[in-house]
Amino acid sequence: MEPNIALLSDNGVRKHNIIKLFMLNPWTLASRNDRFRTIVEEIKEMGFDSRSLMFIQAIVSRSGMSKTRWEERWALMHKLGFSHAESLSMFKKHPRGFVLSKENVECRVEFFTVKQKFELSDIAKNSVILALALEKRIIPRCNVLEELYSNGLIGSRNASSITSALKLIEKKFVEKFVTKYQDVLPQIVSAYKSQIRLAELKEEDGITRCRKCDYVSLPFFIAYVFLVELKFKSHL
Repeated sequence: MEPNIALLSDNGVRKHNIIKLFMLNPWTLASRNDRFRTIVEEIKEMGFDSRSLMFIQAIVSRSGMSKTRWEERWALMHKLGFSHAESLSMFKKHPRGFVLSKENVECRVEFFTVKQKFELSDIAKNSVILALALEKRIIPRCNVLEELYSNGLIGSRNASSITSALKLIEKKFVEKFVTKYQDVLPQIVSAYKSQIRLAELKEEDGITRCRKCDYVSLPFFIAYVFLVELKFKSHL
C-alpha cells in the first residue's frame, strides 16, 4: 500500500481524499503498484482533477474492472448509441454508475429511452440516474409521476422534470409528489408504498443468496489512518 499512497501524494491527491479512498475501497490501495500507476495515469488523462474527490471515485471504479471489461464497457456504451464524448462525460460526472453490470446498464437505458421517451443526450446529461435502483426507486417514482401527468396535476412531461424527481431524497419526493395529492388521488399513496415494499422484498430475497461483502474492521482502519499520517509526514 505504501508505494500507492506515495504515488497519490506525489500526484497532488489531498490527505483527506486518500483516507476517503481507503474508506471507499481499501483493496484499491493494495493493488500492484505498476497497475495502480497505470490507472492513475489513465484517470489523469481523462481530465480529472487529482485534488477532487471525483478523482478518487474514478480510481476506485477503474480499479474494480479488468482491462478487458473496461474496454468492453466503452464498447457497450457505443453500441447503445452514446458517443465517446458522452460516455466520457458520464464517467466523469458519476464514475461509480459507469461500472454497473452490462445487464443493469442496458435495462436502465431501455427503460428511459423506450418507456420514458428520453433521448440518449438526456441520460448523458444526468448519468446519475443510471445508478439509481430500478425497481425500488425509478419505476415506482415514474409510475407516480405518470399518474400525476395524466390527471393534469403537474406540469408537462419531460426528461428534465423526471430526472429532477428521481434525484430527490425519499422524504422530499413523497412530500412533493405523493402526500400532496393523496386527497385528489387517494390510491397513489398505497400504490407507491406497495411498489416500494415489493422491491424491498425482492432485494431481501436476493441478499440471502449473495456472499457477504468484504468489510474492514475498525481497528484495522484506525491503524491504517495512522499509517497514512506517517506517510504524509514523510512527504512534507
